[in-house]
Order: sequence, then C-alpha cells, then structure tokens
Amino acid sequence: YAGCGSGETGHDTHPGPEPDQPNVTLNSNRTTIKWAHHIDPTTAVPTMSNPDCSECDDRGSTVSAGIVGAFEGAKYYHCGAYRPEYECIMRRSTFGSFCAVCEEQICKVLAPYVTSVSLAEPSIVFHDVPEGVTAPGPAVFSVDNVCATINFEIIDGPRVLTGPPGTVFGTEFGLGFDSAPVLNPRSAYVWITYTGTSDGDTATGEVRIRCVETEQEYRVPISANTVARPSVAVELVLDKSGSMGYPSGIPGLSREDVLRFSAAPFVDVLPEGNAVGIVSFDQNAYIVMPVSGPTGPMNLPDMTRINARNEIITHSHNPAGMTAIGDGLEAAHNELAPVTGYDVKATIVLTDGHETADKRISQVTDLIDERVYAIGLGTAEQIQPAALTAVTNGTGGYTLVTGDLGLDQYFRLTKYYLQILAGVRNADVVLDPEGFLRPGAEHRIAFTLAETDIDSDVILLSPLPQVIGFHLETPNGHIIAPGSGAVGVTHAVTAQGAYYRVTLPTLVGVDAEREGTWTAVLSVDEALLKRYLEKYRGSDDPRDQDLVSEVDAHGVRFSVNVYAFTNLRLRATLTQTSFEPGATMAVRALMTEYGLPMSGRAVVTATVQRPDGTAFAATMPESAPGVFDTSFLAGTTGVYTVRIQAVGNTLRGRPFQREQVATGAVWVGGQDPGHGDGGRPGGGDPGGGRDAWCQLLACLLSEEVLSIELLKRLRKQGVNVDAVRRCLVAWCRGEASRSPVLLDPQLVSVVEALTRLVREQPPE
Repeated sequence: YAGCGSGETGHDTHPGPEPDQPNVTLNSNRTTIKWAHHIDPTTAVPTMSNPDCSECDDRGSTVSAGIVGAFEGAKYYHCGAYRPEYECIMRRSTFGSFCAVCEEQICKVLAPYVTSVSLAEPSIVFHDVPEGVTAPGPAVFSVDNVCATINFEIIDGPRVLTGPPGTVFGTEFGLGFDSAPVLNPRSAYVWITYTGTSDGDTATGEVRIRCVETEQEYRVPISANTVARPSVAVELVLDKSGSMGYPSGIPGLSREDVLRFSAAPFVDVLPEGNAVGIVSFDQNAYIVMPVSGPTGPMNLPDMTRINARNEIITHSHNPAGMTAIGDGLEAAHNELAPVTGYDVKATIVLTDGHETADKRISQVTDLIDERVYAIGLGTAEQIQPAALTAVTNGTGGYTLVTGDLGLDQYFRLTKYYLQILAGVRNADVVLDPEGFLRPGAEHRIAFTLAETDIDSDVILLSPLPQVIGFHLETPNGHIIAPGSGAVGVTHAVTAQGAYYRVTLPTLVGVDAEREGTWTAVLSVDEALLKRYLEKYRGSDDPRDQDLVSEVDAHGVRFSVNVYAFTNLRLRATLTQTSFEPGATMAVRALMTEYGLPMSGRAVVTATVQRPDGTAFAATMPESAPGVFDTSFLAGTTGVYTVRIQAVGNTLRGRPFQREQVATGAVWVGGQDPGHGDGGRPGGGDPGGGRDAWCQLLACLLSEEVLSIELLKRLRKQGVNVDAVRRCLVAWCRGEASRSPVLLDPQLVSVVEALTRLVREQPPE
C-alpha cells in the first residue's frame, strides 16, 4: 500500500471479518475487546475515532503516550479497525518500540523456550510462631524468564501430616500466584500460613505446587512449632513531685487526679499472663509495688491488678518534692533486671516537669536496656522533653506530651497509656473516638476488623460508666452483650468503664464472626442517670458539681478505644531537627502485613494539631514499599499532636483501618543544654518558672531542711512556718494572684528572713 497522503483508494473501511492478529480488532466493546485486561477503567473506548473515513486520521493523540485503548485506523484501513495504542513500531517502523499488547504476544510465544523454574528452598519452615498468631511462609522458587509473567498454583493441600488437633496450614493468600517479569534471575513466592496452637506444639505437612507455563510439579515439605504468645513485664514510673498537686487545666482536677484516672485503665486491660510493677519518684525513688504477675483472666479477681490499681488511685505527691527522673528510671531498671520469664521488658515514665534534681536521665542512660516510653503531662516549656526523647528513642520507645489540658482533652492521657500498652504487646490502634451521649439517644461507632486480626479489645471509658449501656454488633448483625454466650468473648466492668475482648473468629450462635464492619453501640439509662445526678447535686465536692454541669449542658462524656492484636501493623515515628521553634518535624509510617512491607495497598494521612489549636491534614506519599513520609515546619512554641491514620486493603482485598498518635515539641531555648536544668529556677521560662520556684521553696520549707532548733527560732521571731507553707501551696496551685510577679511580697520577706537565719546558723 502506498500509505496515507498518497491518494490511495479502497482503504476507507475495513470490510471484515475479524482479523486473527492479536493487535488488531473490529470490536470496540471495552469488556470483550481482545486486550481488555490492558485497558484502564478511566480510559474511553473507543479512545479515538476517525471523523473522516476517506482519509487517514493524522491528528495527535488525545491521551498520553503508552495508554492502551482502542484507536481507530488499523490493518491499513482508515475506519472500522482498531489498534491498541496510538503509536507502535508495528504502525511506524521508525517509532522504536512495541506497544504493550505486542510485547505481551511476543513474550507469550517465546516463554516456553526461555523459561527455567526450580525450587530454591527445600521446605517451608514456620519457626516459633506465637499461640493464636497466623504466620505466613513461602515456597521459594528461582525463575529465569525476563519476558513473561510466570504463574504458580497450589494443586493439592497444604496437608497436615503430624500435629495436635486443630493444626491448620492455610491458604489465606489464595491458590494462585504470579511472578511478574524483572531482570533475571528472580525469586517467586507461593504463600501458605500456619496458625500457632499451644506452646510446645510441633507439626509437619506438605503442599503440591504446579508451574503453569512449564507444567512442572513440586512437593514441598512443611514444618512448624508454636511458642507462648509474647509476654511483657511493665514498670510504671510515676512522678510525685510537688507540682503534681497543681491544677491540670481540666476544671476541678489536679495533675495528680488526672494521673489516677488515666493510668488505672492500663492495669485493668493488661492482658492475661503479663506482669506490672510501680515506682514513684520526687528527689528520690521509691518502690511502690514490686514487679508482680503473671496477671490472670481480666474478668476474674486478680490480685496483681487489684494491688496495682489501688496503688495508682492512692498515688499522692510530696508538696516539697523535686523532680529526679533519672532516679525513677534507675529504680525501674533495677526492679526489672532480675525478672525472668517475660519476652519484653518495658518502662513507662510519667512526669509533669523537667529535671530539677539528681539523678538526671543522662546519668542513668547507660544502664537502660529495656524499652522506655515517656509521657509528659504539661506544656513543652514545663516538660522540656529533649532528655526524655533521647532516652526513649534509643530503646525503641517514644515520648508523648499532652500539652495544655482542658475539657476537650479529658481522655488524652488515658489514650496515651492505652496506645503505649498496645505497642508493648504488639497490638495496633484501630480507632479511638470520643464524645457525649444524650439521654434517649443511641450512639453507633463502626470500626473495621480484617482477617489479619487475631483478637480485639473494645474499651469504653467514662466518668459515669454506670449509666451507659454498651454492646457490640457483629458484621452479620448479631448482638454481643454481657451474658450473650458468644464463644471467644470476655466482658469485664471496671471502675471507669467496661470492655470486650473478642478472639477472632468468635462463634455467635452458628455463625463464626471475624472480618468486616463491627459496631460499638452506646446508650444512656435515663433512670440511672437521674439517680446519679441527684446524688451529685447534693454533694459539696466541686468536682461533682462540675460533672453535673457538664452532663446538663452536653450529656455523658465517653471514649471508645478499639485495639487489635494483629498481623497487620502500623508503626509511626516523629523526629525533629531541633527543639527550637523553626524545627522541621518528620513523620514516617511503616505498614506491614505478616511482616512484609505493604506496598501499594494503603493510604496514609497525618492530621497535625498546632499548639494554637489549629490543624491541617497532609497525605503521606509512599516513598518506598510500605513506607510513608511527610514533614512540616514547627514555627510556634508548644506541643504538636499528629494523628496518623491508615486505610486500605489486605492481601486478600479486605478493608482495614489503623491509627496512631505521635507528638513533637519546641520551645525557646530548647537546644540549650543548660536550659531549665535546675541550676536556675524556671530556666528563664515564665510558664515553667512558677513550677521551679514552687519546687525550690517547698524544698527549703521542708522538714529535711528546717531543723527543730531552727523552727523554734523562727517561732520566737513570730514566723508561723505552717502558715507560710499553706501560703506557698495556695500560690503554687494558682489560688492566689495571677500577677506576673514571681513571688508575693509577703512571701519574699519571709524567704529573706529565712535565708538570713540559715546563714547565721553555724555549720555542723
């Protein structure tokens, strides 16, 4: 043929029949066209149609190069026949490359002559799989074919040859697998799974696999063993310095009060088989409760939990106490060091101020060999978390800072404790909403569990849990409530709420419930609420009156926290270039499924709340398989709270959701190693100045400093030391004037008189 522009005739419309060539067709139906599997759903079909069948269509392409569709003008005809791409070497010999359809056909023809497949590993081995955990294991093949996708299929099994009853080798990833062409040689994987049974169990099996292209068959042996689920010994390290008695920012609650109701749920939901101990610290460290355990079932009386909860809710500060965080960490380490029988050892330290006494964190860092988490209760200036961040990041833990607390952050500290507990026990946060319940209204909170999840905790927290009805609805519409008899469900009630632990799958009636959309359903018992409010209305405690006012205005406050012990993990970290305003904060999230990077199946976003309360959201691009990154500038002094959320699909195409909170903090002087180190009260910071002065003066007025003889001399001179102490406590709690003057003039005169008397005392 002479070709386009030559005046040729007889090539206007293809007369038929359907050409037998794989790269030409008369069919423009997107679902039945020869190369339908190459066409993106967003691509129009036909993609280009010739407006004048008497001429070649010499317009430029209406889509980007490389897009597969149906372009009219093929088989040397102007109309009626379609080609896969706008340009190809089969259309114009000078183009230089084949279209995707031609490449596929060439590889298909050549594949039988260039394919070599061999078993690269002689067996599939599942080593030390925890009880109840489903672990993946591959049959590994070596493939030599750069041209074609090689397909494998399981044709028999996997079969169990030996093992206890209940042993299962599964095919959670399906029966067919493909290996796309890459530079030779390459490895191909055929996945099966093993679910751990009981500690000490072993099992063997086999699976038969076929390579479709070469028709080779392989018999692959399987071996597995089960170990106990990883257990943890946790040491809670609690600040009891004088500033823990100051207001928290939540009306009517001191920092100590917030600690009490926030840390208690930690021990309530600590899973069976773990251990907990408690250390407190001011300028010294104290062993409050030796490491005890293992814990028993959560819905039965357990002395470890009872004792730990009692110690937490009776935790009290020392009005004269300073802050020696290093002492607390050292004591926790010494308590954990001799403990055996637990897979993980972890310390969780809570403090509301920076270091004002020895030992400092830097003095004990070399001792620490357990995982350390830290929670800062307060602002960036008060906590100055540089030292905390240094010690936690070096152990695999992290630091969280609450910032200013208010009614909107009522559950923030509790959520921090529960998120850390999830991380310690290799669980993930699914979601953790909060809000208010109005009498007569039903609140439904939907959450997604996937087939990768082994069990799930659904935890309700509230200042009035007694009046809230709480049950779960399964994906198939069954109701799980106290006494419903669902197999694999534990329900327990605590002083601050209730929770369900659901082992997946759970049997409800004749249905096995597992992945899908679950729902936590909440409602308020109006009669009970009225009874409790009447009791609180008659109380003289201002905290009860605050609770009544809140319920009258908004309803009953609640928080629902959902966690999953899972094979699908989100692990997020926040790092920052400095602790000064202007630092860059970088957030990284790692998504894995069965220990493998989750590539191309997740969307991750970060919602950043600035110190001034404003917020912005940023999508985190996937920078490497399963790795998602973003960064932002921290230009304002204070705490930045970042909520990282991930949604997507598992390997089996089931939806999932995950989230985690990370914090960063910047403050003026954050990079000054001497800033706020206790050498000068307040460290030049007006927010932290009150705390530091209060700690110093409380120490000076303590019985450790004032001898009986000195007290007698002060009384003779008309100084009522007890009244001075009460004055100090009132000022430190913010009950006195909020004047920017650091010290009340009367208190200054007393301190000056005290200083003169101390100087006049002869040394011992």
